Amino acid sequence: MRSMIRILFLLAAFGLIAGLVFGFFGFVHPAFDTFAHFRWHFALGLLAMAIAGLLLRIRRAPFILLVFATLGVWQSGANNRIGNYSGPDGGAVAEAAGARFRLLQFNLRFDNPRRQEVIDFIVDTDADILMLNETSRLWEDALEKLNERYPQRFHCPEWGIIGGSMIFSKFPMRGGKDYCGPYAAMGFTEVEIGGEWVELGVVHLRWPWPASGPEQIEENRPRLESLGRDAIIAGDFNAATWSHSVAQIASHGDLNIQRGFGGTWMYKWFPGSLAPLLGLPIDNILAKGRFTVHSVETLPAVGSDHLPILSHVLFGKKAP
Repeated sequence: MRSMIRILFLLAAFGLIAGLVFGFFGFVHPAFDTFAHFRWHFALGLLAMAIAGLLLRIRRAPFILLVFATLGVWQSGANNRIGNYSGPDGGAVAEAAGARFRLLQFNLRFDNPRRQEVIDFIVDTDADILMLNETSRLWEDALEKLNERYPQRFHCPEWGIIGGSMIFSKFPMRGGKDYCGPYAAMGFTEVEIGGEWVELGVVHLRWPWPASGPEQIEENRPRLESLGRDAIIAGDFNAATWSHSVAQIASHGDLNIQRGFGGTWMYKWFPGSLAPLLGLPIDNILAKGRFTVHSVETLPAVGSDHLPILSHVLFGKKAP
């Protein structure tokens, strides 16, 4: 009986190690990038296995497992810590900032039955810019109620029932550089902040594998490479913050990846309150130029399997 337990232990340990290691090879094949989504979970599993190895008195196994667990925590733990992210010192940054605003990013879920509650939540949050995903036809009437508070809007529609993405803004918006990529994977528009026109992007990609996320990134690469000096993009990337997919987008657009605010998606069978620690960090924020994401907080979900993300953003003054 004891030998069988040891064999099962070793099989489970090797499986977790393999899953963790595969995730570092997303540049080889998108399937490995999907493994990367669960890096944090593999690390937690390996920590549990290390403790089990001590109890079972399996020589050397706890140390080996702890080494791999540490690697997983190191490469993902900074993003999945409990609590919210707070960036550079607010006083120092604010002194050089030309404008402050709040950005709310939220995947509404296309079939969310609690639409009026979501609208009330958005109104109460009173962010200056909204970036919303899965704005399906079911949402049309509900979103019309935001017109008075957000007179400017950009819509990047997708075919079918899932819906595309939208940007709502209290700031002036112009459509000269509007862009909506295939299947609404990415959409870009311009708004005036602090007296200057800057670019906003909303993202809703598919998974790296077995879906078509990598192809969508490649199709939108020219638009990412043409981004101006100052830009901020957010949305449901369906790719973990540390994944090869997100790194590619950051590289193409010369963008900085925001980290440190935990998981944002939890499978619908589980309570959303578990998302910051045990969920997947697939809703992301990237910025460049004079945009500084000062702080980020995840808010309780309202009928969606995604958590809303509220970012406090500073836009620096133009250099003399």
